[in-house]
Amino acid sequence: MQIAQTCKLIRERHPEVGLISALPDSKRSWSDVSFLNDPKAIAMANKADLKCIFQFGSDGIRKLVKKGGVDSFDDIAAYSALYRPGPLGMGMAEKYCLRKKGLETVEIHPLMKPFLGKTWGVLVFQEQVMQILHAVGDIPLIHCEKVRKAISKKKIKQFAKYKEMFLVNGQKNLNASLEYVQELWDQIEAFADYGFNMSHSYAYSYISAMQLYLKAHYPLEFYTSVFQCEDDSKKIKTYRLDAHKHGIELKPVHINKSKKNFSIVGNDIYYGFYNLKGIGDVVAEQIAAAQPYASMTDFLDRFGTDAKVLKSLISLGCFEEDEDRLTQYKFYESYKKFKTARKEAVKRQEDAQAKYREDLLAILKEHCKDE
Repeated sequence: MQIAQTCKLIRERHPEVGLISALPDSKRSWSDVSFLNDPKAIAMANKADLKCIFQFGSDGIRKLVKKGGVDSFDDIAAYSALYRPGPLGMGMAEKYCLRKKGLETVEIHPLMKPFLGKTWGVLVFQEQVMQILHAVGDIPLIHCEKVRKAISKKKIKQFAKYKEMFLVNGQKNLNASLEYVQELWDQIEAFADYGFNMSHSYAYSYISAMQLYLKAHYPLEFYTSVFQCEDDSKKIKTYRLDAHKHGIELKPVHINKSKKNFSIVGNDIYYGFYNLKGIGDVVAEQIAAAQPYASMTDFLDRFGTDAKVLKSLISLGCFEEDEDRLTQYKFYESYKKFKTARKEAVKRQEDAQAKYREDLLAILKEHCKDE
């Protein structure tokens, strides 16, 4: 939803853009997958500037990214898999960062390089476990998934026979000692309980890459949609600070500039009426629909004197009056009393006129009887 809303805002503000990251003559956005490795987006990720990005919202994962750096979309997918309790606890995330930065050397056997080369010899995905089982242990692919599931569920009896096959064939295929192959098996067994699925990791990171591209190229629209899709006031405060780092200010509610929800005015984002305590969806729409207001008096004349609404608007300084908020509130109270008194006077006048009409009709009726 947030990505769709960002794209909607971009098309509204920049109709010349058309479809987002689309191939020429394409009829759909994101058809040009070069956004996955967009230089500006990757540079932003490399600095761990990942606030508001799916999967990368916590300080912990951004510290991990900062430590290892990002050179491509593959790194983003790897971090999403590594930042899990298991890989973190087993030191896999640490090894990935050290090896990627060249601070720890690793030799990957040619037989395992095709599927461990991209991850610096570190087991990151469950699929890598299955590939090792097949390539090193000669375990048929049809059985590799069974082994993976059995290991992850700690069903020792179900994968014991495959362990023996792996150890025997592994020594032959890797030309290695039993101790080396046993250690490899132990890593697989330990990892499988916590390993993340590659297909899930890449699918999730695909969404992260979309957001990263939008944040890098259309920050104003990106942050607006972030605010629009967030109800947690604490998170909004955090996102506000991040937006400020990118030169974007979140302005308070303004009686003529704000809309129902967060909206863009110039190069700033304004709070919406709906985001105020005491103002619901319908009322927020009504206020925005009647803009502009010439003054506070004009607003009171046309909208009314609902206490919940006015207290919120006055306390946040929404009106353009020169007076301070206390003076505005006193004026509102006086106006409300005046309107109440006037309403009561009109009611008394109407009641008196109704009484006069009744008396007149009664006299006329009595007069007609006499005749």
